[in-house]
Amino acid sequence: MKHRSKYNAQPVVIDGIRFASKAEGAYYMLIRNKPQKVTMQEPFEILSAFKING
Repeated sequence: MKHRSKYNAQPVVIDGIRFASKAEGAYYMLIRNKPQKVTMQEPFEILSAFKING
């Protein structure tokens, strides 16, 4: 038996990117040609590494 998602979302692949739902894919299609630079899942550092007690 295939596992169903909580919201019955159907995954979709657009431009080689997998989206969890058709709605996410549609939003990506809407913003991908906008003049501003859009990045997806850009890494960032919240707090630099440090040692405790030393």
